[in-house]
Amino acid sequence: MGLPLNKIVVSVNENDILNRFFINNDYSKQTVQETISPSMDISVASNFERLIYDFYCDRDAKICNDFYANFPLDSINLPNNMWAKSTELFLSYAVNDLQTIKAIQEVYESHNYLIDPHTAVASVAVDNLSKQLKNSTLILSTAHPAKFPDSIAEAGIAIKEIPKRLSDVYDKEEIFYEFLADKNAIFNFIASNN
Repeated sequence: MGLPLNKIVVSVNENDILNRFFINNDYSKQTVQETISPSMDISVASNFERLIYDFYCDRDAKICNDFYANFPLDSINLPNNMWAKSTELFLSYAVNDLQTIKAIQEVYESHNYLIDPHTAVASVAVDNLSKQLKNSTLILSTAHPAKFPDSIAEAGIAIKEIPKRLSDVYDKEEIFYEFLADKNAIFNFIASNN
């Protein structure tokens, strides 16, 4: 889209399927480990197939489909000449929970600014890859730290203020519905309750 990016840093927690791909050309599904950065607790990346299709396969659907033919039973390993494109755009780093907590503490102590665990994962990755990065680095954060009170408490920090919109959610009654694994039942429910 024209944004002048030099590199995209892929920062992940201990569920490192993307890091394994960008470092070792190994996109294999493994058991998910529960971490303090839960949005990164994945065994398969939801948009990875788009990346394969657009970036590596030059939008050739047949080649992309061939890679996914036996996944997740078999791992995806791109031909070396195709996978080598990774180094043009991507850097990757995996971060554990201890590093995440330490980053939350360090940013708070240094800048009096509280970050959430996912932002902390990105911060650790950027710090560890800083020698390979040129120009300015931007970390995109989307979660408020108050959504992760246990992690913030583990870092030894008190959350001073919870945004009203978030505190309102905590006060609401949780409602859930159970369905059979039948897409029609789910679609019908959504259509009749929308």
